[in-house]
Amino acid sequence: MPGAETFLGIDSDGGATSPPNGGAADNGDAPLIAGATEGPGSVTGEDAGLGAIVAVPPGGFAPLALTLEVASKDGSAGAYRWDLGNGDVVAGGATLEYTYEIPGIYTVEAVAPDGAEGEVVHDVAIPVVSQITIDIEAGDDPLTFTFAAVTAEPDQQLPAGTYRWEFSDGGIEYGTTLTRTFRSFDPVYVALTVTIAGVEIGCGHANVQMHAQPLVANAGPDRVIVYSDDDGVENVTLDASGSEGSIEAYLWREGDTVLAATTDVSVVVPLHVGEYVIALEVFGGELTASDEVRITEWPCPADCETSTSSWQNFTTDAYSGASVAEFDVVPHAAHIDALTGLSEGPGSGYADFAVLVRFNDAGTIDVRDGGTYRADAVMPYTAGQTYHVRLEVDCAAKRYDVYVTPPGGAEQQIADDYAFRTDRMTSPV
Repeated sequence: MPGAETFLGIDSDGGATSPPNGGAADNGDAPLIAGATEGPGSVTGEDAGLGAIVAVPPGGFAPLALTLEVASKDGSAGAYRWDLGNGDVVAGGATLEYTYEIPGIYTVEAVAPDGAEGEVVHDVAIPVVSQITIDIEAGDDPLTFTFAAVTAEPDQQLPAGTYRWEFSDGGIEYGTTLTRTFRSFDPVYVALTVTIAGVEIGCGHANVQMHAQPLVANAGPDRVIVYSDDDGVENVTLDASGSEGSIEAYLWREGDTVLAATTDVSVVVPLHVGEYVIALEVFGGELTASDEVRITEWPCPADCETSTSSWQNFTTDAYSGASVAEFDVVPHAAHIDALTGLSEGPGSGYADFAVLVRFNDAGTIDVRDGGTYRADAVMPYTAGQTYHVRLEVDCAAKRYDVYVTPPGGAEQQIADDYAFRTDRMTSPV
């Protein structure tokens, strides 16, 4: 059960249960009193000085053993013919003990002998149902649970009735199945009752003990950052999106210095040239977790260019025949749309480049092949990391191969014999 554990204490003895904290009263042994009804030529129990049938318990799970009694208002006992509604008819006194083995709703009649006032008939409905219990399933959210009333046998249908769920946090819900999100991780008690033919039947109770999902702090991968200008400061994004759990706050520190205390999953902080070990601490309720990331800041060397929204160009010797070009690329953000490549002259737009390597917005590196971008191997990239790119270009055939070395990894070919950009096939490079 992801993110939570559920402990069930089931009490399903067929009587109604009473939840704590001032919940509904225990109706397991409460009598159901049915008034007498009149048959042809008969008088009511009240007119005859008689009472009504009392059933203890008034209903429950099969097999249901109960006591039936005609409550006499004048204290008389009398003799009765008991029709138990299932084909059994017995003679007895004002009190009868009986057990129903099969589920059903049974109308019980107690018929008094003919007298001066005429025949007196009393009746009461007794609901007898199959065992019903509580099933609890945790959701993806550690505070969300699904509650269901289920029968003991999977192929049995739930009896028609009103299903009432009472929670110790004050909530009351209705239905055979419901999903509920709680407000805290405090233990919760739930009791289920079903009302059938006017009789409440306790279906058990459960203690739902919720445990918060353990927090996992993730400060992101170690990075090397290259400054984009000469002011000595670079704005760096600290990203905790890889963290897990119900996190309420994030604290970023470098030594004893607090860089940011925020509820946002990422934050931008200015860093000067140097090497940093930045600690991340995440908080959720009473839980905490920590991680750290190493960030190295160094200025852009003389042969380095940084592009933001405009094209930057290097001048190299002219390529001819089979040529090789190598360079390092550092993406400054995730899911960007940035390109580097070779052109015949200074490039100011995509169409100026015959050879193109792209850091795409899907988070991978791909290559221009004629009129489209694709790659022979998936190469994901991470912001702030250095990727070494090697191009093998056949200027005469207008074809090229691309190799990329990720940080800490081995060189991998991602393009084999790709064509120059379609509208640059006449370009020497």
